[in-house]
Amino acid sequence: MKRITRIVLVVEIVLAAVGLGVSRWTGTPILEITRVDLTSIVLALAATLPLLALLFVGMREEVRSLAWLREMFHKFIIPTLGNLSTFEILLVSIMAGFGEEVFFRGFLQGALGRVFNPWMALVLVSILFGLAHYVSLRYAIVTALIGAYLGALFLWTGNLFVPMAVHALYDFVAILMILRMARQPVARQPVPRQPVPREPASADPSMTSVSGPRTLP
Repeated sequence: MKRITRIVLVVEIVLAAVGLGVSRWTGTPILEITRVDLTSIVLALAATLPLLALLFVGMREEVRSLAWLREMFHKFIIPTLGNLSTFEILLVSIMAGFGEEVFFRGFLQGALGRVFNPWMALVLVSILFGLAHYVSLRYAIVTALIGAYLGALFLWTGNLFVPMAVHALYDFVAILMILRMARQPVARQPVPRQPVPREPASADPSMTSVSGPRTLP
């Protein structure tokens, strides 16, 4: 297991432990609101598709306005996760979905929802989620919007498993897509053909003889 995998696992386990531990004091029943059934699985699969569709659009070279996002992938995601095996990517994705959703949506959003109204808690936690993934301002904003989407799913379903599964599935497929993009060969630009120099015209046959070129007497 590579070092980056171990680091991610430790971070996500700590987040999950803190979320589960502190939520007991705040009265948030995280385990009780995490239900796995056929309906929640189908909802999670369906809710992941819009995120993947947006990612697919952002990865297309034709979308020049999102060139900065592709640059982020090449600068941070690919160097960090490019050497992981598919199993390690799956493990990291599952732990990210579990640990971060327990901490941000289960604990923080649940606790702040008791202090403020649930939608204000959603906004605050989404901002914190974006800041926790800060590598640039635009990337933090995108991550905050994804966090808001996951938080809205939690509010809508009342089931923490749904944002957990969406988060894990999106991370897994997104990382594979990004690494696949990095491994594609760069299209070569056609090399312009250089004009072939024309050979000089041969001398006039009338100026030569069998014995050689004619000279003045």
